[in-house]
Order: sequence, then structure tokens, then C-alpha cells
Amino acid sequence: MTSIQFIIKNTAGYKSPIRERAVQLAVFLWVLAAIAHASDAQIQSTWDKSLPSQVFHDVFLRTNRFVSVLRELSDSYLLRVNVYIDVDTYSDSTTFSLRRSSATGREIVEAILAAYPEYGYTQDTETGVIWIHPKRIKYTDILNQKVRIEHQAFQISAYTDVLRPLNDLLFPRIGVPSPGGYGGIPSAWCYGVDLPAGVISVRQVLNLCCVANPTKAFEVGPPRPAMLRASPVGDVNITLRDLLYQNPLAPPRAAAVAFWEYEIGRTTSGTPTIGEVVAAMSSYNPQRRWAARVFQEATQLNYPLPDILRISKSPEEAVWVVLGAMGTLFSGSDLDSFKHMERQFPRIAGDVRHVKDPRLALLVSLELAKEGSNSGHLDAIVSKHEYSESEIASIRSDIYRIAFKSKLAVNKLKSMRLKVSEFSPQTVGGLERTNLFTPVPLEKK
Repeated sequence: MTSIQFIIKNTAGYKSPIRERAVQLAVFLWVLAAIAHASDAQIQSTWDKSLPSQVFHDVFLRTNRFVSVLRELSDSYLLRVNVYIDVDTYSDSTTFSLRRSSATGREIVEAILAAYPEYGYTQDTETGVIWIHPKRIKYTDILNQKVRIEHQAFQISAYTDVLRPLNDLLFPRIGVPSPGGYGGIPSAWCYGVDLPAGVISVRQVLNLCCVANPTKAFEVGPPRPAMLRASPVGDVNITLRDLLYQNPLAPPRAAAVAFWEYEIGRTTSGTPTIGEVVAAMSSYNPQRRWAARVFQEATQLNYPLPDILRISKSPEEAVWVVLGAMGTLFSGSDLDSFKHMERQFPRIAGDVRHVKDPRLALLVSLELAKEGSNSGHLDAIVSKHEYSESEIASIRSDIYRIAFKSKLAVNKLKSMRLKVSEFSPQTVGGLERTNLFTPVPLEKK
């Protein structure tokens, strides 16, 4: 029975004004619930909003390139900024040096901009993401081409389903150069992104891609000189960057720990223990689970996957950890399958056989279907269990992530005949890959 039906039934004996108000309240509550469900896509980051006030210790920056100092800022300190670069800035050789025992994020950014006075910064009011850009360019004019997102999307690949389609739709005005080298698309570029339906600027699409993962940032601007030798490049190009720190002896970056505290909570030891990471990565709270996964990605040298698996107390904890790594560290790569994970971590094959929880069984069954593997006892667990809306809500993001990667997984999901409207056999076909973006004509000034 819905809230509207309940209130109508239980106010039947009251006079019209009371009953009318009760029904209005029910409708209001129902609308709020619908909005909450439709707003599952995360559109703002408390962590990003806090970065200007975040205190950083032992700050040392030295470079003779503007782009280099911004990369060092993001990589070494995880003070995440997106940057719009003027073409002349690539050849700027102004030396910059900063050494502070401690400084806030705002103080560091302002010190950099004092050395490059033609640049300023804007913190996006909606998402909290920080942009550094030439003062002569209004923030709202950066990548202001609007696109229509036809339907709300959950956990689609940032590179494959967002950036490349934008390139195909808007080139040559806006381009997304393919990654160089022989390794193909970096797996870290295929992390999951949620996007709301509606009309949105390309800039805000990038901001939402940032909100989805604290280790990602964008460099935007005219083609660098080296790009001109490649083909094709756009008039304005978007480059996705990984903000990973390669020093295994350094403790977790302060901003990464701050992210944990904002999303999960304070720890007793100042930094999360491996046990706390395992517990959060195997939580049934989807927000907590997501935060732990991207935290582990940001601190993977401090919390290596083999160590996390070794600390996992139960088979189900270990399987949750592997699912998380397949959605971050290995997403879109050859290791994004249980076959490869079992070869790398032999214990996983045995752990899967001990899965009993119906929610985890459903996800692993879909993962195995994705690679054409037999899911054995997992299918029996799924077929015998009637899933509630709350159970599905706790694993919704993982269902979307897996289904968007494979038609085999979608077919398996159809065969499960879940009695929840979102993933019923009649509606699950909508998960198959479709064109998400359509262009919106530029507004005339």
C-alpha cells in the first residue's frame, strides 16, 4: 500500500478539509521519495568544497612550468583542481617555488596564482570542484556547449560512455584525444560515473566525473604543440588525469584521509587501518562502500590489494574487496573479470564457493555471466530469494556497473526475473548501451 492509499483509507471518516490536507501531505511525501530516488546520482562533493580550508603540512613546490606546478599540486597533495590552459602558457618558463611548514589549500592556490597573475580560480557552486583558468575567460564560458542527457545514467564508464561519445558528438569544436602509448585505454579511466537526466554543459559533465572519484582531474585547452603532430585534435581538448602518488614510503596524503573522514567518519588512529578499509569496502551501505573503494584507489600503495585480501576475515569480505577493485583499479581492463582475479589471487575461487548472502550472490553471478562462466550455486541462492526494494537499493550501483559492461550480464539479469520494478524483465532491457547525449543548439548572444 502506498502512502497515498494508506492516508486515504485512514482518513475516510474525517471531514473534507482534514482529509484533503492529509492527501496533500501524502502526495508531498510521495513526490519527495520519488525525487530522492531520481537523485541517486551524486552531484556535489563536500570534500571538494572543503579543499580550500584543508590544512597541508610540509608543503614544497618548485617548477618552471605552470602546468607542472598544478600537476604537482594535485598529484603530491591531492589538492584536486581542473585547469583551463591558454596555449601561450605551455611555453611559459616562470619559476615558482613554495615552501611552507603548513598552509591551507586556498593559501597554496593563491601563492601559485600570484606567480601567474593572468590566472584565477573558481569553485563551482553546485559540485564544489575547483577550476583554475585565465582571468579573461569567465568560468561559465568554459566548455559551455550544452548537451541533453536523455535519461539518468548510473555507473557508466567515464571514458568509454562519457568522454568518447562527447568527442564523437562535438568534434572538432571539442575533442578528447585518445591516450598514447601501447597500453590502450588506462583502466583507471573507466571508473563509474552517475549523470542526471536533462540539459547540462560539458563543463558540468566533467565536474560530475570529478565528483565520482577524487583521484581524477581534467586539463582543458587548445592543443599542446605535441598534440599538433597527432590526428585528430579538437579546437579545445579534454585530457583526463589520474592523481596518484607513486611514493610507497609516504603516508596517505592528508586530503585522502580527509576524504575518508567526510564520507565515512573519523578513525581512532588518525588514518584508517586496513581492517577499517576492509569493513567499509564490504559494507551494505552503498555510499560507504563507494567511498572506501575510491579511497583505496587513491592510497593503493599504502593499502595494497594483496594486503587487504590477506586481512579479510571472511570469504564474503574478500569477494566484496575484489568486486571493488574490479570497479576501480581494473575497470575496463583484462583484469576486470573473476577469471583473471582468481589467477592473481587463488583464494578467490574458494571464497566465491562460500558466498551465501543473496545480494553478493546476485552480483557475483552477473560478473561471472559477463565472462561466460558458470555461476553454479550462486544462481540457486538468487532463484530462491525474493529481493526487497531496500536490498536492491544497497547493490543498485554495482548492478548498473556490471550490466553496462556486458549484454551477457543484461541477459542474465533478465533471466533472474527480479520482482522489483527497476530491474524487472520488462524494464531491464533499458540497461543495454544506447546513445546518452544529444547536442543542444548554442544560445545566440
